[in-house]
Amino acid sequence: GGMLRGDFGLSLTMNRPAMPLILDALGRSAVLAGISFVLVAVLGIWLGIHAATRQGSIADRALTLAQFLFIAVPDFVWAILAVLFFASWLQWLPATGYAPIGQVGLLGWAAHLLLPVTVLTAGLVSHVSRLTRSSMLEVLDSRYVLTARAKGLPEGLVLRRHALPNALLPAITVLAIDVGILIGGIVVVERVFAFPGLGRLLMDAIEKHDLPLLQAAMIVVTAIYAVANLLADISCA
Repeated sequence: GGMLRGDFGLSLTMNRPAMPLILDALGRSAVLAGISFVLVAVLGIWLGIHAATRQGSIADRALTLAQFLFIAVPDFVWAILAVLFFASWLQWLPATGYAPIGQVGLLGWAAHLLLPVTVLTAGLVSHVSRLTRSSMLEVLDSRYVLTARAKGLPEGLVLRRHALPNALLPAITVLAIDVGILIGGIVVVERVFAFPGLGRLLMDAIEKHDLPLLQAAMIVVTAIYAVANLLADISCA
């Protein structure tokens, strides 16, 4: 009854309403996840198409090797390596934390996001590009693409108008699934980089047995995943 009225209870450890705490953390995680998702969609689809149209080339084989590497190695390993290399050894980027634009400016804000976004993006780009490549190869072997080429249409038009719309359907579906993977990745990445977002708040709630905060956070996560799948279905249609 309280949930239906927008009352998700009080955090046991902070003695504050749970939902405002979650929405505050969600705002920071949304920036991290939003940038990562756009990069995953754009880079994953582009790399998949690039590999499919150059099947068997050196570029295709190198990309395939990189895809298997980034898919096989967990996010937390890349996160630790990124902190060691870029933050500890080279000291190019901050290792942890988050700073609003108003405090550190655009460059300082971007510097805190660069490593978490890169780690979140790497594995999912490999996932999407692998599926897009496979789907594009299947479409390029279809009879309607063969007919379009037989008509004398330019290859670029064949790809954009005939092959790509059909090849994108599995990619759109897997992007919705990747929203769930992205949320799971955020929990790990925010923990490693001490990023004050929803993932870190969720881990704190689990460790401190803060049940009202944990319940509210899981409802928000579930709602995000459900909306992502709905949008994927609409996009496919």
